[in-house]
Amino acid sequence: MAHNVLVTGGAGYVGSHICKALAAAGHRPVALDDMSAGHLWALQWGPAVQADVRDTAAIIQALRQHRIHVVVHAAQCVRRDGASKRPDRHYEVNVGGTLAVLQAMREAQVGAIALASSAGVYGSPLRLPVSEGAFPAPRSSLYASRLMGETILADYAAAFGIQYTALRHFSVAGADPDNELGPLRRPESHLFPLAARVSLGEAPHLVVHGDDYATPDGTCIRDYVHVSDVAAAYPLVLGRLLDGRAAAAYNLGSGEGHSVSEVLAAMGRVTGRPLPRQVGPRREADTPTLVADIGRARAELRWTPKFSDLNTLVKTTWAWALRCQQEAGSAG
Repeated sequence: MAHNVLVTGGAGYVGSHICKALAAAGHRPVALDDMSAGHLWALQWGPAVQADVRDTAAIIQALRQHRIHVVVHAAQCVRRDGASKRPDRHYEVNVGGTLAVLQAMREAQVGAIALASSAGVYGSPLRLPVSEGAFPAPRSSLYASRLMGETILADYAAAFGIQYTALRHFSVAGADPDNELGPLRRPESHLFPLAARVSLGEAPHLVVHGDDYATPDGTCIRDYVHVSDVAAAYPLVLGRLLDGRAAAAYNLGSGEGHSVSEVLAAMGRVTGRPLPRQVGPRREADTPTLVADIGRARAELRWTPKFSDLNTLVKTTWAWALRCQQEAGSAG
């Protein structure tokens, strides 16, 4: 059955890929975005509403006007640089935005929501790969605010009967295999696009944040999952969500870990270009290793990552970076 789906943050990196996946599955995505970090060119798969995710009245209007059946809440403050210095921003957007969306849903009588959450809620888990049952222990205000969003959803479900699930994204990377979408943040803070920029000569070097972790090569190990694989989980969860069979949380990862040094080596192999790097200090709240147990998503959603091998992650990132450079040159 086709559904009208409001996607908050629908013009952003992950949100736009979710809109594309929903449209490909026969649904009608409606993107809601304030365009502070989104892009007009990413709005290709349905109507768009320009509004702040904290604007309850605007969200109510969008829900009613477009006859929304379910919400995908992907609008988040995700900047982690200096996270300890701006906890107000994280709570204002990530918690305040979630409350505004839920209040609007109650007013418009929309009863189901899928939250784009984060593996950062786990902190440094004692057992790896980490399952959804692990005790959450976020190490920064950014991830604490994401966990708080999940808690709010659970409370609203208990009090008001809203159906919900949280999809915990691990380290999202890559670009649309059709090369229609990809990361384009300025300033950029994620490893894959940063490495691509250095390979293109747009930055002098890449900073590796610490090489003295308790890992085989000293650099952090992360579970990198392709953005299109993450997006593909959202159409799959809708049916379970709307009939009340969705779990409270699902891990979305590849189930495998790669170190920062492994990623940079793969980028060098794909591009055939030098990738200068410098070692910098560790970042606050970084944990040495974080890898997902994706058994629940495989079993319940029949979800399997298709593009999350390291080679495809790098190749799609590089193809997108080349397109962006070519288009910037043409515009100049």
